Amino acid sequence: MTASDTVETLLRLQDIDREIQKRKEALRSLTPEVEAAEARVDEVRRELEEARSELQEAQAEQRADQRSVKAGRETLQRLKERAEQVQDMKQHQAVRSELSTARRNLNEAEEAALQSMERVEDARKSVAELEEELAEAEEVYRERRQAVEDRRRELEEELERHRDLRDDRAGVLDDDLVRLYEEVRKGKTDDVLAPLSGSHCGHCFTMIPPQRRNEIRSGQRLYRCEGCGVILHPPDAAED
Repeated sequence: MTASDTVETLLRLQDIDREIQKRKEALRSLTPEVEAAEARVDEVRRELEEARSELQEAQAEQRADQRSVKAGRETLQRLKERAEQVQDMKQHQAVRSELSTARRNLNEAEEAALQSMERVEDARKSVAELEEELAEAEEVYRERRQAVEDRRRELEEELERHRDLRDDRAGVLDDDLVRLYEEVRKGKTDDVLAPLSGSHCGHCFTMIPPQRRNEIRSGQRLYRCEGCGVILHPPDAAED
């Protein structure tokens, strides 16, 4: 294999690795999508549980207020009957005072019953709205999970194809060259190869000595940039 063929193979290998990396990143991005939809379902469920608890409390309060109203009405009726029976003025005044207190207590009980009834209606409305919201959130979650599963299978199939293609490309290279490629790839730079750019490295713009530039352009040898460590190649190799 000529040096130019080697450079071309390395460039293709780099392109494949970039495609593999893109799909790996795409796979990683799928999980947050499902997690966000699932978290929304959990959030609405918690809100619904709280709303149902609020409804139960409001209904219990309403029942208590209704019992108070019933008791107040019974007390008022009993005092009215008693007021009709008493003959003594002093007793009559005492009953009238009790009647006044009973009416005031009944009014307060009826006002409380009205407020608890409104609270129950508000709680029922909240429960109904949250039940509808939960159904929608669950549907979004199911749809997103299915879409993510489909996309995951698609990406994994593409990954498998690119890995097979990578193995084919790497298989024609010398083992030492593959090790060099992998060494550069594990470094700090995302690029393994870079073209000469005039008299400089096309990646970090470090000056390349004239003799080395000539050897790189002629395809006689492969050199690594002393500045960033990438493998340098002739400027037209990527176009070829």
